[in-house]
Amino acid sequence: MNGVASAAMRQTADYRVNFGVELPRLKSLAANYPHNHELAQALWKEPVRECRIMATMIEPHDEMRGDMADIWTEDIHTAELAQVASINLFQYIEGAPGKALQWIADDDSIRQLCGLCTAYHLQRRACLDGRQLQELADQAQSLSQSADLAVRRVANNIFSTLTQEVSANNQ
Repeated sequence: MNGVASAAMRQTADYRVNFGVELPRLKSLAANYPHNHELAQALWKEPVRECRIMATMIEPHDEMRGDMADIWTEDIHTAELAQVASINLFQYIEGAPGKALQWIADDDSIRQLCGLCTAYHLQRRACLDGRQLQELADQAQSLSQSADLAVRRVANNIFSTLTQEVSANNQ
């Protein structure tokens, strides 16, 4: 447990228990476990920050379906967990581009953040087609004025990245 980090997170995060363990340490711990759907599901059901983060690290990508990802996003209440779930898991699920764009269009800011982060990682891996990239750019531009700071920050980052790529391709 990291008492200082835990105390700071307790003021802003919506977890029943929070030990403040750093992400690299959690990644190291998760490496000791095989990717296991049942264990990941059990960990996800615990409203404990570290359990949920570990769940995103050990859930087999091929066993996470879009409807299950929707259920998981309902349990996400922090920008940190939205970002971690997107990078560790959501970007790899079947149908990830469509799911990401669906979440971006949602009214819920956490779902928007999950969608933006997932789409960002898909875009970096060149997993979005031209139509999806255009839709992402349009949505990111729209959300760049969001009232939610995390959504606004990621949306601006995506829009800036896509604008730079288009500019570089046109030269």
